[in-house]
Amino acid sequence: MEKQMKMINQNGMGLIEVMVAGAIGLIVIIGISGLITDVFKSQRTVQSKDASRELITSLRSFLSDSVICTASFGGNNPSGTGFTKTQIIDASSNIKYQTGINYFNNLVTITKMSVSNYIQDNAANPKVGKANFTIAMDKVGATTGGTQLAPITILLQISLDAGSNITQCHALGGSDSLWQISPSNKADIYYQAGNVGIGTSSPTVTLDVAGGIKPGSTGVAIGGSCTTEELWLMSLAHTH
Repeated sequence: MEKQMKMINQNGMGLIEVMVAGAIGLIVIIGISGLITDVFKSQRTVQSKDASRELITSLRSFLSDSVICTASFGGNNPSGTGFTKTQIIDASSNIKYQTGINYFNNLVTITKMSVSNYIQDNAANPKVGKANFTIAMDKVGATTGGTQLAPITILLQISLDAGSNITQCHALGGSDSLWQISPSNKADIYYQAGNVGIGTSSPTVTLDVAGGIKPGSTGVAIGGSCTTEELWLMSLAHTH
């Protein structure tokens, strides 16, 4: 009898140990599963942000064509709160981008597009200025609430008619971009903020170079403390 009770006790302890081990294993599996899910979500978020930037780059490039930009936004008033758009079209009225459609391997969807905050370039010509084209996006497949990616703004160069409606436009660049496409010649770019320093963190003139420069393919470096005009004249001398 005592021997039988001892065997039952030993068997009982073995069963408890198995149950405890199983529970620990289940906890570990759940933990690993949760970790994998978090990693996947994090990766998906990074991919969605990258996709949103690619989408904006594509949109900016597409709208840099004034014919296309005008076809999409012409006849609308961008002043104040402006207007919303559900479609971006080409010169033949073919839809290229629109809200509610997934882009870049189904990573992002456009939820809203709007043009607003028109600001004239100068008082002498109030019908020429710039406005913000803002694109809001969501991660595809994310649950509602806290799923929106940060809205991104593209700067538009705009001409208006007497009724303040768009007659012509083209994309310049992001509103936070220091380098812009020239509105008069889209083959040119310009720097729209302060001075440019090369080799110095405190430029004191429009272009401040701490060191020599080598114009063209002359192979001759120009150095010293020179003004921009002097450097230009010296570069001409070296190229002739």
